[in-house]
Amino acid sequence: MGRESEQFEPWALGAVYHKNVPAISGPLIDTATVKDGAFVLTFKYPQGLSARGDLTGFELAGAGIQWQPAEAKIDSGWKGTVPV
Repeated sequence: MGRESEQFEPWALGAVYHKNVPAISGPLIDTATVKDGAFVLTFKYPQGLSARGDLTGFELAGAGIQWQPAEAKIDSGWKGTVPV
C-alpha cells in the first residue's frame, strides 16, 4: 500500500463503515474553557499535532463576531491542550 491509501484507510473505516478508529479527521476541539484570563482549548485526536516554530493564525471572536488575533502556545508536557 502507498502512503495515500494508508491515510485514506482510517477515514474510510470511520466515515463509511462507522468503525471505531482513533480519528477520521485532524485534531478536533473538544472543550474550551477560561483559566487565569486565557482560553484553554482541549483537542480530541491530538496525535501528530505539532508545530515548527511559533504557532500562527489563531484568532478569537466575541459575541459581535469581530475576529482578533490571538497568541497561542502548546502547553509544556503536551496533553492535547493549546492555551490561546
